[in-house]
Amino acid sequence: MTCHSKSIFRYRSRRTRPVVPVSFLLLVALLNGGPAISEEKPDSSRFPSRVNIRLMRPLERQLSDIERALVEEAKISKERVRNVTRPLENYIDDVVLASGRYTDIYPQAIYDVLVEEFATAKPRMEIADLLVEYQKHGKFKARAEAKVPQKGRAGV
Repeated sequence: MTCHSKSIFRYRSRRTRPVVPVSFLLLVALLNGGPAISEEKPDSSRFPSRVNIRLMRPLERQLSDIERALVEEAKISKERVRNVTRPLENYIDDVVLASGRYTDIYPQAIYDVLVEEFATAKPRMEIADLLVEYQKHGKFKARAEAKVPQKGRAGV
């Protein structure tokens, strides 16, 4: 009997699918009319129109995202935007969340109001107080609902 120095078993690689280059996949997607990979949402849908807030953490996250977008997308200076949503956050925390209730916020409407108000060159604290007034009187909700097309209302 002869002894083989090499193993008679060969291991196969586990790869069962062929590797397709990413550039080829991108080319196929573009030729087939697929969406561009780095397609961004238009400004009108940058944020959700309504978010139900029950805890402080999601509120802080939404408002900080709005402030970040004001700096990065609307090109408003960081010093001018810093903490402009803090009075709104405090109002919602003190009045609504502290009582065990929940509320809705309208991030897209808040963003739109801030962009408009910063364009008027009002002081930051005046804009911050305006946000609280809008939340108290339901103006963000009215603004958000005005942008949503109503079903069955076409042609009226």
